[in-house]
Amino acid sequence: MKEFKEPWERLEELSDCSIFSSYACTTEWIRSFGDLVEPAVLVIESKDEIEYIAPLAVRKGNMRGLPVRVLGMVGTILDTSEYYDLTFVRKKGYVGNLNALIDSMASVKWDVIQFRDMEDDDMLAPLTQNLTGRWQCELEPARPSPLVTLIPNTDPISNFEPRTGRRIQRIIAELRKESRLDTRMAKTPERIEIAMKKYLELHIARWESKGGSIFKDARQKEFLINLPVELAKRGKAWVLEVLIDGEIASQQLCLLDKKSTRMYRVAMNDTFRSFAPGYLTSYFAMLEAQRDGSNIFDMGPGPDEYKYKVGGKDHPNFAINVKRGKVRVASKLLHLVKRSQGAESLRIEETPEDK
Repeated sequence: MKEFKEPWERLEELSDCSIFSSYACTTEWIRSFGDLVEPAVLVIESKDEIEYIAPLAVRKGNMRGLPVRVLGMVGTILDTSEYYDLTFVRKKGYVGNLNALIDSMASVKWDVIQFRDMEDDDMLAPLTQNLTGRWQCELEPARPSPLVTLIPNTDPISNFEPRTGRRIQRIIAELRKESRLDTRMAKTPERIEIAMKKYLELHIARWESKGGSIFKDARQKEFLINLPVELAKRGKAWVLEVLIDGEIASQQLCLLDKKSTRMYRVAMNDTFRSFAPGYLTSYFAMLEAQRDGSNIFDMGPGPDEYKYKVGGKDHPNFAINVKRGKVRVASKLLHLVKRSQGAESLRIEETPEDK
């Protein structure tokens, strides 16, 4: 994909797509997880101009014993990362020549399309309509990503739920009075690499008694470090750390997008749990984002309660599900069985043994 790096990044500058559809995010994900899928990045050109770049991949799965091939978006097809607000890279507002894009998808060998966590942008409706014209297609709500509006010259604590806001103000005041509270920023690739290694340490320790950390997996560990380091080279990532008594109490990795500052990962040290370290990093990260000129602070995917307590308002994502061929036939048969017998719904599971 190196030959597309420059035109891809030029198109990004003209696009409204999120950072997760960028060349950097796509290539880093493929570098870490590409051996688990078949990358299928589609590039649609017309008159020597790139119209669309679709960062896709295929994985093998199983549907009630029936081997299937699933086409999905890089970053969500394996549920191995937190990519969301996904779309296809194109010039802002452009939705022309969709037939060429659909034709290119049709040429890939797949039975099911699962486009999860798609952005609700000006392409979603026409894309769904075009897919519906060809195959069995459904559009469903996906997990929201709560957004906090940052008002210039206004303390972000004003967005917090009142009781939560008062508590955080009290904790900050008490810690500062005793000179126990500090914050620091990691913005260079070198400093971010150090910060993310500490993140791994905190996450693994915190989740040891809760079923184990996903970052014991070598791919996950590699991806967690390499992605923000690569983005930091482009000035698109930083880590804010809250220190209590000189020790890291919590960290927040944020990614810098055109539309927003995105909270991507949070780590906490349970030693300081009574000081609500997660809320502290959210507050100080919002202050930093505000100083950087950001008007939106994205709390990341999922309806976690704390995201609303700091002022988050739901921003929807959607899932596009498409079936064709043997899966479409099997789905219709299953629907008839469900109607007559109340059978459980169709589910496609990842099966590494099918690779």
